[in-house]
Amino acid sequence: MKKPCIFLMSGLVVIMLGSIIWYVHSLVLESVSMDVQGLSAEAFVEEFDDEVRARLDNFFGRIAPAADTYDVVAVVDGDTIDVRMSGGVSRVRYIGMNTPEVVHPNRQADCFGIEARNKNATLVSGRRVRLEKDMSEIDAYGRLLRYVYVDGEFVNEALVAGGYAHASTYPPDVRYTQTLLAAERAAKADGKGLWGADCAPLEGDGLGLDATLPFPVDTVNACLIKGNVSVGSGDRLYYTVYCADYDETVITEANGELWFCTEAEAKLAGWRKAENCE
Repeated sequence: MKKPCIFLMSGLVVIMLGSIIWYVHSLVLESVSMDVQGLSAEAFVEEFDDEVRARLDNFFGRIAPAADTYDVVAVVDGDTIDVRMSGGVSRVRYIGMNTPEVVHPNRQADCFGIEARNKNATLVSGRRVRLEKDMSEIDAYGRLLRYVYVDGEFVNEALVAGGYAHASTYPPDVRYTQTLLAAERAAKADGKGLWGADCAPLEGDGLGLDATLPFPVDTVNACLIKGNVSVGSGDRLYYTVYCADYDETVITEANGELWFCTEAEAKLAGWRKAENCE
C-alpha cells in the first residue's frame, strides 16, 4: 500500500511544480510584451521586476491553504473591521495599507476618510471574509493584523487601487508589499481618490494640523459610538454622543472595548444602550 501512496504524492508534487513553472513562464512572456517605448534600460528593469513580483504575490496568495472565514459585524473605518469569531467579536486591522482617519471625536476627519470607510463597507459589510495572517498576530492596540478577502477579491489591494488608501509597509509583515505598492502607483498616476485634486494640500493654517482638505465629520457615517465594558459587572454598554456620560467614557481597545458606526452594529455585536441617553 505504501508504493501507490508514494507514487501519488510524487505525481501531485510534479503537477504543482509544473503549474508554477508554467505560470511564471506565462507572466514573464506577458511582462516582456509590455509597451517599453521611451523607457530607459533601468526603468524597464524596475517596471518588469515590479510586475513579476506583483503577479507572483497574487499567484501564491491564490494557492495558499484556505483559512477560516468570519462574518463581518461592523466596519469601523477604511482599514478596520469587527468580525465574529468563536470567542466573540474581534477587531481586525488590514495589513500593508492605511486609509485616511475618520474616528476623531475631537477633530475633523481626514480628506477621503468617509469615502474610504464607505467603500470598505461596500466591499465587506455583512459579508463573510477570509483572513490571512502574515508574521505578526496583533498590533500594539490588540487588533488582529490580517489580509482580507471576500469572494476571492483581495480587499487590501482593492482599496489601494481605488485611491482609498496608501500602501504602508510595517516589517515583518511584508508579504504583499510589491503588490500594494504597484496598486498605489497606478492609483496615483490616474489621480484616483485621495490622489485627486479634492485632497490636494492646502496652505498651512498655523495650527500644526495635517495639511489636507478638511471637512466636517458626518455623524451618520462616522464611527463615534463608544462600546464600553463596565468595571465589575462586565456589562457591555454603548454610548452615543447624546449620552450624559459620553465624554467621560474612555474606550480601551485592549480590554475588548470598541467603536461602532451605528447603533445597529453595536446591538448586533452584543452591546446594549446605556440608560442615561436621550
